[in-house]
Amino acid sequence: MGLVRESGYSYKEIAELMGVSQAAVTRYMKGEIAPSPASACRLVERVDQSTRSYILASLAAELWGLVRRLIPLLDKEDAAALLETIADQVAELMAKTGL
Repeated sequence: MGLVRESGYSYKEIAELMGVSQAAVTRYMKGEIAPSPASACRLVERVDQSTRSYILASLAAELWGLVRRLIPLLDKEDAAALLETIADQVAELMAKTGL
């Protein structure tokens, strides 16, 4: 995530907004770990619209990369179920964040 560079928020500010440690934010930014859905939602709920859009676009890109790696490993029914679940989750997140 280029969130710090794109948004102007510091690691400390992002950590406070997410309710996590600054060390956790550092690990997120390095790609070592991913934030929990709850932490990501807290951040999205508390930032300005421009930053919110950036976060969601970044998360969507990461998610899509994972899905593209998983789809070939699944049978047709499981792949369809996965995509339906993702669509439902995205719709829920968008409703929660007002997008």
